[in-house]
Amino acid sequence: MEVLVIGLGSMGKRRIRLLKGFQQVTNIVGVDGREDRRNETTEKLNCNVCESIGEALKKHPKIICAFVCTSPLSHNTIIRECLQNWLHTFKEINLVQDGYSDNIKLAKSE
Repeated sequence: MEVLVIGLGSMGKRRIRLLKGFQQVTNIVGVDGREDRRNETTEKLNCNVCESIGEALKKHPKIICAFVCTSPLSHNTIIRECLQNWLHTFKEINLVQDGYSDNIKLAKSE
């Protein structure tokens, strides 16, 4: 199973370390807009990295799920993009209601 980890700060790196412990996970692709975080993830965690979700999905079309590990204020748009690309989506605790009900409807319709 190929997975996407969006956000390569402390939570994203923690998710990658945990995912590496599962035999079913064959490829982990990290996404972050910051070059320093992408470089650190490549060097320390030996993962493929991309600057955007779109780039990651083009390079790794077998990705089936995404872990959203970014600031809660960015969750709405990231989750929507993941759902629109048919990805099973996991996110941290919901602290912001922005777009939450719309994303639930979208997830149920896909």
